[in-house]
Amino acid sequence: MDNPNTHYFHVRMLVNELSGDNAELKLPNWTPGYYWIMDYAKHIASFKAKDKDGKPLEWEKTNKNTWKIYKPGLKDIVIEYDVYSYNLSVADPYLDYGRAFISPTGVFMHLAGQLDLPSTVKIIPYKEWESVCTGLNPADDSGNVFHAPNFDVLYDSPILAGNLEIIQFEIDTIPYYVAVEKPGNTYLGNAIRAYERVPGSKYQSATESSFDTWINFFNRSSNSANATISYYDKGCALGMLIDLAIR
Repeated sequence: MDNPNTHYFHVRMLVNELSGDNAELKLPNWTPGYYWIMDYAKHIASFKAKDKDGKPLEWEKTNKNTWKIYKPGLKDIVIEYDVYSYNLSVADPYLDYGRAFISPTGVFMHLAGQLDLPSTVKIIPYKEWESVCTGLNPADDSGNVFHAPNFDVLYDSPILAGNLEIIQFEIDTIPYYVAVEKPGNTYLGNAIRAYERVPGSKYQSATESSFDTWINFFNRSSNSANATISYYDKGCALGMLIDLAIR
């Protein structure tokens, strides 16, 4: 993230304890909880493969989201590539001078057929940023190094970096953290109150909105705000409240 204004994340990936004479790396085509094929591989640029001493390795792209690296006898290889990230979406990575949002499926490759492998992720934020927030567990006390027991967990753990406001509170001795992207302007309580002010919230329950999402929310009419509520916004608020109650 040295120069966020280019909108490119740079990824350096060390792959250890390999066997065989080649390795296949894949980038997912979609992200958990989303309904569209995203084709994240279209944003990959400057792909390189090397041995641990920096000697280039031969590679080829075998389909739209798979890279095959030829590594005769090597157990360790280094992969580097850039990811263009300039689409604002919950499912897309995004990078500018204001913040970095890492949607992991659009940034991190995995060994083909080996999603069960653990991984360690080190985030190096832009020099003027103070915070990196994610649901991943810290790998150690050095800061901004995180551990995922498998790639399913990694791919379901977005990462946000920038000058964030961190709101901390406890319920039944369990600590909670909320990262706010624009300090001073957005608070969780204000967001919930904004949902409550939508006229449709007086007429439609979260359950009903889940049935009507595709016929009303994504195909809106001039009366949608009066008769419907966002399944996603209301669902997020309810999910958080239920989670707090359970914990």
